[in-house]
Amino acid sequence: MHFKLLFGLITLSIAATITAKTIPSIISLGHKFNLVDEPNARKQHEKRMVRIGGISIFFGLISALLFTYTIPNYISSFDIYFLKPIMAALITALIFFLVGLLDDFFSLSPFLRLGIQFTVTFFAWYEGLRIQLIDISMLNLDIGELYLPNIFSILITSIWLVGIANAINWMDGLDGLAAGVLFIYAFGIALISYTYSNSLIFFLALTLVGTSFGFLIFNFYPSKIHMGDSGSYLFGSLLGGLSILTFTKFNLENNYGVISLEKSIFLVLIPVLDMTFVIFNRILKKKSPFYPDRSHLHHRILDSGKNTREAVMNIYLLVIFTTFLTYIIA
Repeated sequence: MHFKLLFGLITLSIAATITAKTIPSIISLGHKFNLVDEPNARKQHEKRMVRIGGISIFFGLISALLFTYTIPNYISSFDIYFLKPIMAALITALIFFLVGLLDDFFSLSPFLRLGIQFTVTFFAWYEGLRIQLIDISMLNLDIGELYLPNIFSILITSIWLVGIANAINWMDGLDGLAAGVLFIYAFGIALISYTYSNSLIFFLALTLVGTSFGFLIFNFYPSKIHMGDSGSYLFGSLLGGLSILTFTKFNLENNYGVISLEKSIFLVLIPVLDMTFVIFNRILKKKSPFYPDRSHLHHRILDSGKNTREAVMNIYLLVIFTTFLTYIIA
């Protein structure tokens, strides 16, 4: 256990250091090629802001994962069942990152982005990152597990992964908000996976703790850089994958894992509720779900009279509360 904690802290430090050290270069690059967000009525920043911070997050993540790969004898027989779906989660996150990066450079259509994202999740499902066997024992129906036919499993898994990635993307509206929320979630997942003795998820969660912390150094109010779609999609897709795997128990006799879906949902409750409210609010107003407005949770807190820092801290507290409760029930 002490060995795992030591190397976990080293992994976290590498992720944070590489992320933070590369940001000044990325800021210079962003200004050179005019990859910036301009201030407007919806956005809270008051000056031009480089929007490709996701590149630094990617460098920090990859550096930490490469170090993790060199750690000897940390994969147990229990971890092996998670190896394939975790690799699927990482490849999915890489493609989500590239889609976001293209959007940061060229402003892709939201329908094209969603089309690519849903297509990628089919690959993830095929490779074992899936919601198929659901633990419904909490309903007291004398049924322990509910098996979903493949078509429903693919549909639910795809909506889950794409939905959470976009929920984090939509939450990235205030300085430090999305990165701070990811820091809290990743820290919670690290604690839960450590308790479960799942080394693979533990180390991956700590890379997210490190990258989000390294990015927050430059992104907390007043921000010097934004993560952009590349960063929010990278963070969000990894959170979506880990929210499945953290609460999945693999049967040693087959490749199917049983997921405690209520725990997974509770972990990501705040961004999911925010996205759901925004979508239905826009539809009720007979507008496109992609129509930009000020109906997000952080906008509504700001409109209530709070400043940026207060709004961010209020949402942090909500996320800490739900993450703590998830840890307790897990």
